[in-house]
Amino acid sequence: MSYLKECDIVISNFAEVFEMPIEITMPKKLTLLTTQSLISRIATHDLQPLDKNMTFDLTPTEWIDPSGMSMLFNLGMWLTEFQDTNISFRLNRAGTYGHRSAMAYLEDSGFFEVFFEEDYIINKNHKPRNTTLPIKAINVSSSIHWNEQTLRQWLQKCTGRYVEFSSIKVGVDEIFNNIRDHSHKNIGCVFGQYTPRNNRLVISLSDFGIGIPTAMRKKYGDFPDIDLVKMAFEEGVSTESSPGNRGAGLPNIVRCLTNNGVGTVRLVTNHAKIRIENGKITSALEIKDYYPGTFYEVEVNIDNPALFEGEEEEEFDWLQ
Repeated sequence: MSYLKECDIVISNFAEVFEMPIEITMPKKLTLLTTQSLISRIATHDLQPLDKNMTFDLTPTEWIDPSGMSMLFNLGMWLTEFQDTNISFRLNRAGTYGHRSAMAYLEDSGFFEVFFEEDYIINKNHKPRNTTLPIKAINVSSSIHWNEQTLRQWLQKCTGRYVEFSSIKVGVDEIFNNIRDHSHKNIGCVFGQYTPRNNRLVISLSDFGIGIPTAMRKKYGDFPDIDLVKMAFEEGVSTESSPGNRGAGLPNIVRCLTNNGVGTVRLVTNHAKIRIENGKITSALEIKDYYPGTFYEVEVNIDNPALFEGEEEEEFDWLQ
């Protein structure tokens, strides 16, 4: 893989195949909605790349939110699994302030260091922002350690509350359990962003497996995707969950991450998109675009005292 300046010609990492790549023009605003709509130009429903050579043209992009970042990263990670597939990124380093800020955000968040060997792409002095949980592909087997150490410490630094954040950690654990049990993959992509000016904290987690409706359809029959997802959130319903956890995963996610208004979960999987608040599905839509896997956006209300109920607070010198 390589990055491309805005005036470069696509040649370097395609020398062996002698084919020009498909160029996917990214939107001005990279969000959950706009990134999701790109997937039909990248992958088939049976999870095969549409072409061996692809260039993601980021030169129009001026603004990126956490979900857009995660989806783009997840797509890139998925494409790297195919040995005969080459991807590149066309970057805008000389455009408006918005263009430069968007590229710097990608770099500061750890996006480029996953795909490139260079020490830096945009700014040699770049570093992760204190408000950013760097983007990362995590194996399910190491997710518990990441959850306990990296995620917990980041939440403590962002909120100034040195507690365990038990509800968030359990909810994230359940998401990784579902990746292991239902997605046919063992890796999840995670990213977090805290925005102090509006006190908004978002954690996104995703996989590029088969998706909840596809897993449910094998056991429960050929129903619309949105109906299968609703069914999956019912107590006791399962596909192939681990012994002792059968049917508990998705309802546990709802309880831990949304009860008492502590957070909101948005989920996209195959042709279904749902929103969960206060333990209930408040919006359920059948969507045109297909997402091959499951994407969670968790927005945590850190102003809600219920988030900290039952948590014993301690001071840690190393966090000061």
